[in-house]
Amino acid sequence: LVFQDIERRKEVGPDETWEESPQAEALFHTICKRLQVCGGVFLCIDYGYEGGSGDTFQALYKAEPSSPLHHIGQSDLTCHVNFSKLNEIAL
Repeated sequence: LVFQDIERRKEVGPDETWEESPQAEALFHTICKRLQVCGGVFLCIDYGYEGGSGDTFQALYKAEPSSPLHHIGQSDLTCHVNFSKLNEIAL
């Protein structure tokens, strides 16, 4: 797990949260290319967002929201899937 201080995107406001996952995007590109060659479908069922706000990386500790950096190894970690980005890659 790595947090980085990177330059804010121009289209993202100063009080907005965004997340980037180059590894997930590369994997989805690979899946889409495979589907183009071999045929088939990709079904992704999860909770996520199509342009929302708030933290996409979250933790729950004893069924309560918590910082992902607190209670390491004792919290349930989760993240919202950015369906808009997956759709953009697929198209």
